Amino acid sequence: MSQPTLEIILDHNDDHSYPAGSNISGVVRLTVEKVSNFKELYIERIWKTHGQGNADKGNKLKQVLHAEAIEPGTHEFPFTFTIPTQPVSYHGEYINIDWYLSARADISWNSDPKCELDFLVVPNEEQIAAEGKTFHAEDGYENSATQLNKRFFLVPLILFFLIAVLGVTAWFDWDDFPVFRIFLIIPLTVFFLLSVKKIIKNNMIHKRLGDITYAVSTRILQPGDTCAVAFSFHPQIETQLNNATFKIIASEKATSGSGKNSNTLTKVVWEKEVVAHEGGSLPANEKVSTTALLTFPTDVPFSFDASNNKVQWSLIIYLDIARCPDWKKEMPLRVTPFTTAEELAQEKEELLNPFLAIKRRFAEAKQAQK
Repeated sequence: MSQPTLEIILDHNDDHSYPAGSNISGVVRLTVEKVSNFKELYIERIWKTHGQGNADKGNKLKQVLHAEAIEPGTHEFPFTFTIPTQPVSYHGEYINIDWYLSARADISWNSDPKCELDFLVVPNEEQIAAEGKTFHAEDGYENSATQLNKRFFLVPLILFFLIAVLGVTAWFDWDDFPVFRIFLIIPLTVFFLLSVKKIIKNNMIHKRLGDITYAVSTRILQPGDTCAVAFSFHPQIETQLNNATFKIIASEKATSGSGKNSNTLTKVVWEKEVVAHEGGSLPANEKVSTTALLTFPTDVPFSFDASNNKVQWSLIIYLDIARCPDWKKEMPLRVTPFTTAEELAQEKEELLNPFLAIKRRFAEAKQAQK
């Protein structure tokens, strides 16, 4: 006698393509040849990644369709899911994101029939057009190199800390544990030298360019949006600037393996560079400022952030200074389809506090394992 069979049939959709935020519906068709006692018949909606990195999955949602004995014959059980606004389906170089419907019948004392159907989630163009642009200039931020200079008070603190630690190591009798002293002194010394190097570099730049102020109109964008980027400074002395550029980069990062055996592959999938200043001799005490508008195409990949697979956007402001260390500032951007007000608030919080994104990824991974 043949085993029970399952089939997922979608309502009126031949290409299995659905706008983000819309509903996906259909029936699970179950065929049995004898009376069967089902613990439960259920269907799940979930996204999964595949490609060069370890598999991630999330947005798992389960619907129990039946949980009783069932008579022989063919039976259909309807279902409806609302599709989240993101992530949308994506097929890149190292990373692929696909959505699935998975049905399973948990039968007592028998093997469980199951089936899976993939479907495509695309940006909801009608909703975007109806709602219009949801992001504004105040979503961005402004910052200044002055904040770096204000950190110079950390130098005496670092020195005090090093002296204190070295004093403790000298006071105690470490003859029986000489390796501990090595493990303590070497990392602290390396940290101190790197800190000094960074401070010297910032001081050299500041003595030439003064306080560098930069501004970004928005860090959360949709395809087709325009982002305004600007910087300004007052050279303290006559300075030769080779050039200044704004660059936007989208890259895939796929991590495989774990621990010491982990390996991360990075692939730039989109980039655009704009020369903001052609360079030249900059007179002392004469303000230099420039603004550029960067327009995103409509077919760029959306940001994606899972544990092992990421599509990340960043904006890089780069000042190439002659006979001086170059100044560089990299800021994360988020390119997203239409989002609700709650999702937009979450996007902003995660940009400002990356630990929130880590917490969300752990929660999604935990939910997907249930």
